[in-house]
Amino acid sequence: MRVLVGYEPREARSFNLAMASARKRGFDATPLYEDRLRASGLLYRPCDQRGQMWDLNSNAPQATSFAIARFFTPILAHTGWCLFVDCDVVFMRDAQQLARLADPKYAVMVVKHDVGAVGGTKMDNQAQTAYPRKLWSSVMLWNIDHPANRRLNVQMLNQW
Repeated sequence: MRVLVGYEPREARSFNLAMASARKRGFDATPLYEDRLRASGLLYRPCDQRGQMWDLNSNAPQATSFAIARFFTPILAHTGWCLFVDCDVVFMRDAQQLARLADPKYAVMVVKHDVGAVGGTKMDNQAQTAYPRKLWSSVMLWNIDHPANRRLNVQMLNQW
């Protein structure tokens, strides 16, 4: 199964571990670099630095450079199933076990974390923010061929 691993320069050691553990477990792991998406013209949504990265479309902070880039998975993968994971994920099981969970009726499947109370700071002293479905996008299994994902395009992803 193909896997895109979000790359965050400040988390290079975690990223390297995620890539190595994915490959060891039989996944076809590929880095997802936000700066390369921007250089290719796919990702042009405005971002700013305000003590931390800030998405200007949603007027919200983003903790990693791949915070928005992850949603380009259906466009980058083209067909089949593709897993997106944050750079701090470690794979403990083989790809076939995950593939058996893939249900074609869903456009995307996620791990529904129950975060509980949120406050204080996180990575690099960034403000910890609370919002619905927090962390659900850190592990996403995309059904690229699902009609909902076939409707996505570069313009939509840069505006929403």
